[in-house]
Amino acid sequence: MAQAKWEGAVAALDSMIPNFRFFGASFWVAWQLVLFGCEINFCGFSLGSREVAAVYVVVNLSFACTLAVVGALHRSVFRLLGRPTFMVAMGLVTSVGTMLIFLLQAFGSGWGLVGAVACGIGSSFLACRSIQQFAELGSREVVFMAAMVQVAAFALDYTVLSITTVVQPWLFFALPTLGALCMLVEPADKRASAPAGGRETPRWFWRFTVGILFFAIPVSICRACFPIFGDENAALVDYRRLSGVLIIAIMLILAFVALRLPKKARYGLLMYRLILVSSVLYVVFGVLGPQSGAVLSLSGAVNALINLCVWALLARIAFKSGASTLRIFAFGYGSFTIGGIAGWAVGLAAEMLSLSLDAVLVCLVVSTVVTLVVALFLFRQEDLEHMMQPVEDEEDSAELEANTLARKALLGVEHGPEDKAAAGTTEDANGGAEAWQYSRLLLAQRAQLSARELDVLDLISRGYSARMVSDELFISYNTARNHIQRIYAKLNIHSRDELHLLVKELQRPPLG
Repeated sequence: MAQAKWEGAVAALDSMIPNFRFFGASFWVAWQLVLFGCEINFCGFSLGSREVAAVYVVVNLSFACTLAVVGALHRSVFRLLGRPTFMVAMGLVTSVGTMLIFLLQAFGSGWGLVGAVACGIGSSFLACRSIQQFAELGSREVVFMAAMVQVAAFALDYTVLSITTVVQPWLFFALPTLGALCMLVEPADKRASAPAGGRETPRWFWRFTVGILFFAIPVSICRACFPIFGDENAALVDYRRLSGVLIIAIMLILAFVALRLPKKARYGLLMYRLILVSSVLYVVFGVLGPQSGAVLSLSGAVNALINLCVWALLARIAFKSGASTLRIFAFGYGSFTIGGIAGWAVGLAAEMLSLSLDAVLVCLVVSTVVTLVVALFLFRQEDLEHMMQPVEDEEDSAELEANTLARKALLGVEHGPEDKAAAGTTEDANGGAEAWQYSRLLLAQRAQLSARELDVLDLISRGYSARMVSDELFISYNTARNHIQRIYAKLNIHSRDELHLLVKELQRPPLG
């Protein structure tokens, strides 16, 4: 009874505020912006630039290590992420860890890192739940929603920083928990799909993880060396705010472009090229000199754009490939995080060892050149195009061939499923469509199928494989397979052969 009431409340809130669950990602991003911005004072203590760099390295190292565990145990973690109590607990762990960073710093900088470890562990599960939600979106929707999440995150960042009373730090500490609560507002029909099995991480994916690791290094060097480039904390705050305005403008433009492009546009290729162009800009930053306020602000905007592209690419790969979303994200974003740690380590070493500005600029330019070499030779455009295609194993190929023959036998179709227009004409001519509509209504009543399940049933009964259903309905590969499994369970059957026999039986109306 309690579960039914909860589901009803979630469905009602989602209908009033569509996509409310994506606010969870905005709270998570806003928490990072505030934590690593040197602008929060709690109990008379604030983090200096060196403390922020140390906290960043420890939080993200803990984050990456937890993601490695998630990748290895992705099926168990998938079940955990479906439990509201676990998600709320991870939000609280992150909130308490953030508080400990400030409280324990008073006893020595080493103690504050205890809270940083807790933040990394808790926030990794928030990120995993968030990517599951993004991976259920189509190409256009994931780019649009990721851009709007960034806009909302910076709005939250400015809201927290504009409060000057004692409420400010407590609102900041609450951000991860609020994010976890938002992620729970997810109707049953929009929840992440369980891993479908098969080849979880194709070989070409590992080249991608190496590529994005190198992409993160120059980005993080530029961010970590802000104190060296800018000198004064007040100036850094101004640069960050100008960077925030630029990021919001860029994200709004990207969201508009995503809405204008067709659904079947090559979004994966677009994201990859944006990353390449953004990386080239870091060579320009090194030549111009990042000590310029305008360049510092622009580098922050480029960093946000690269993060969005990596996030959207990982969601898109999980959407199309049929691999476990958690494994794709854990190894992909974990690699990107390790690159970020390496970049911040350079910045931390530069400050602690009092390296010259020229030495830092050399590191920045060299890392960018290495990144471009890796991108152009290790990871090519052909790899990305391959990555956007669904995984097709032997079982799926055999299933597709069997379904084609079954469809012809069932509806008297002379054409394969690839020629849907001609097939539809043949069905009308043979009266197959009318018989199918009759059996479709009977099946819907018997099994109480949802509207989406009816769409899937219509396709698989005509010979479509899970891969083809995914492409036709703009749903993820895993979602298509899960819909098929639920349809089988509701109809008390176990294969497409049984489904075809059932449909043929229902197509014979009772005499009289």
